[in-house]
Amino acid sequence: MKAQSLSEPMDLRAIDFNFTVEQINRLAEEATNEYNAILDKVAKQPRPTFENTIVPLARWYNEITELVTASGLRYFHPDKQICDASAEADNKFMGCVIEGYMRLDVYKAVRYVYDDQEEMIMLSAEDKRLVETIERQFRKNGLQISSKKRALLSKAKKRLVQLEDEYALNSAACSYVLFTREELDGVSENDIAGMAVVYEDGVEKHAVSTNVFVYNRVMRYAKREETRKRLYVACGKESLKNIAYIQEAVELRLEIAKLLGYESHAESVFEGRMVKSADEIIDMYEELRRRLSKHIDAEMGRLTAVKKADMLAEGREYTGFFEWDYYYYSYVTSEKKRDMFEIEGNQYFPIIEIGCKLIDIFEGMLGLYIIPAQEPNVWHPDVEMFEVWEADESEFIGHLYLDLYTRESKRETFTTFSLRRGCQRPDGSREFPAVIVNAVFPKPTEDKPTRLSFDNLEMLM
Repeated sequence: MKAQSLSEPMDLRAIDFNFTVEQINRLAEEATNEYNAILDKVAKQPRPTFENTIVPLARWYNEITELVTASGLRYFHPDKQICDASAEADNKFMGCVIEGYMRLDVYKAVRYVYDDQEEMIMLSAEDKRLVETIERQFRKNGLQISSKKRALLSKAKKRLVQLEDEYALNSAACSYVLFTREELDGVSENDIAGMAVVYEDGVEKHAVSTNVFVYNRVMRYAKREETRKRLYVACGKESLKNIAYIQEAVELRLEIAKLLGYESHAESVFEGRMVKSADEIIDMYEELRRRLSKHIDAEMGRLTAVKKADMLAEGREYTGFFEWDYYYYSYVTSEKKRDMFEIEGNQYFPIIEIGCKLIDIFEGMLGLYIIPAQEPNVWHPDVEMFEVWEADESEFIGHLYLDLYTRESKRETFTTFSLRRGCQRPDGSREFPAVIVNAVFPKPTEDKPTRLSFDNLEMLM
C-alpha cells in the first residue's frame, strides 16, 4: 500500500457521518415526501415513456444517498440514540417504498412502457432489464390482485421489514460467561489476554464473550467439555429471542406468496432467476445429501471415537457426541500440519499488519491504488477510511471504510455492505460508491495484539 495521498482535483464527496437525531428524522421525512411527489408525477403522465416514467423512479434512490447512509448507521454508530433514529428512519423509508410499489396508478404507467414494444426495442439491454425489473417489483407487490388483498399484502410486508430489523438487532447482541483459568485449559494465552478479568466471590475469572470471534476460538480450543457446553448454551439463549420472529416471518412470507398467487415463498423468489422451481433446489440438496451421507457418517464416527477415547482416559462415562463437541474434536483430529499452523502460524497474522498486506494484495489483483484518506470523516476513531483509485491514478473509484473492532452498541457481525451506490447525477457528474467492511475483532493494544487464526484471515478476505 503506497504511503502518500493524492491531491483532490475532483469532487470526491466523502460521506458526512455527523448526523443528529433531528437530521435523520428530517431526511426520512423529506425523502418520503419527494418519493411520493415523483410517484404522483409519474402517475399523471399522459403518455408514459422510459425517460418520464422509468428514469425518475430509478434515479430517486440514487439521489437519497444521505438517507441511505443515515439508515445504515444503526449497524455501527457508537451513539444509541443515533442507532435508534437510524432504525426508525429505515423503517419509515422502507414503508414508503412498499407503499409506492403498491400504487396501481403508477404501475399502469410502468406497464405502459413495458408493453410498448416499439420503445422497448430501441432500449439498450441494460435499460430494457431496468424496465423489466421495475415492472416485476410492482407486480410482485400485488398490483394484479384485488384492493382488499393489496391492503393485507401491504400490512404483511411492513411487518416483515420490522421483524427483519428486530432479528438483526437480537442476533448482534452478545453476553458474557465467566470462567476460571483452569476451565479455559487449552485456550491460548493470547486469547485469554484479550478477555476482561472479573472477580467473583474473590476468585479471578475471565469474561468470555458470545461474540463470534471469541466464541469460535474458545469452542475450538477449550479442552473441558463443561466449558464448551456452558458457552454453547449461553450463545443459544441469545438466539431463543429470535424464535418467535422466525416463526412469524415464515408465516408472513407464505401469506405474501399466497396473496400474490404463488404456491410458496420459494416459487415467488425464483421468478426472474436461473432456477425456476423449488423442486429443482430440493432435488439438488437431496442429491448432495445422498453423495455426502457416507462421508458424514465416516467423519462423525472418527470424531466420536476420539471423544470416547478421551472419556476413557479421564475415567468418565461417555454420554454422547454433542454440538458443543464438534469444533473442538474437528480441531484435535485435523491433520498435524494444520494443527501446527493453528498453534504456531497465527503469530504471523497480527491484524494491523494483515490489513495493510490485504490492501496490497487487492491493489495488485484488481489494478487499484488504495491510499488512506488524509482527513478522514468517520463515525468512530477506530474506523479507517481509504480512497480507491485506478492503478495509474487517472480515475477515482470510491471510498472504503474498515470498521474492524468490537465496541459497545456495535452490532456483532462480520459483513460488507454499501453505504452509497455509484451512479451518474442529473448534472452529468459522478456519484462515487462507498463500501464498509465491518468486523468484530478485539481491538489490539501495545501489550495485547490481536492475532488472526487462518479461519479469521479467510473471513476477513
